[in-house]
Amino acid sequence: MAARVDPTIEVKVFVDKERSRVIFAESGKEFVDVLFGFLTLPLGTVVRLLGKQSQVGRLDELYKSVKGLSADFFRTGACKAMLLKPINAAAQQCCQLSVRVDGTKRDGERPGSSAAAAAGSDAGVFVKGDVKFIVTDDFHVAPASTSLMLSLFDKFDVQDPSSLEQRTLHLSFFAK
Repeated sequence: MAARVDPTIEVKVFVDKERSRVIFAESGKEFVDVLFGFLTLPLGTVVRLLGKQSQVGRLDELYKSVKGLSADFFRTGACKAMLLKPINAAAQQCCQLSVRVDGTKRDGERPGSSAAAAAGSDAGVFVKGDVKFIVTDDFHVAPASTSLMLSLFDKFDVQDPSSLEQRTLHLSFFAK
């Protein structure tokens, strides 16, 4: 049986080696779609996906309380499931993302998924097609341009852009 290959997204990261700091990342629509997809997630999903690292204040404890309570304490079993795995209002769009942000499987978990229809399209899920984007360390997203790159070099005091190391990352969803 062949091993399952999860979809990956390629992101180029430009690193100032002297300061060990990422200056910016360059990517296509797939990575930006995934980043923007995080904005569609219900808070319960954010806490569930990040687990111990979520640092979402007391929402972590609230989530743990729901998880720890017996289903007998809820009106129905579906009520508990709804709180632990809330349905994303943008679920249909998120089913089309290359890398899923909500931790669900690629096909079949969301009714009305049109992932197959999107697969042959050049259009992104949230952003338009064949555009390169720059993503900064504070998650500012903008179309890639020479002027933006030069302003980032200036902001981070990069005297010689050839001193930056370009690393290519291949990102995919890693379920716990």
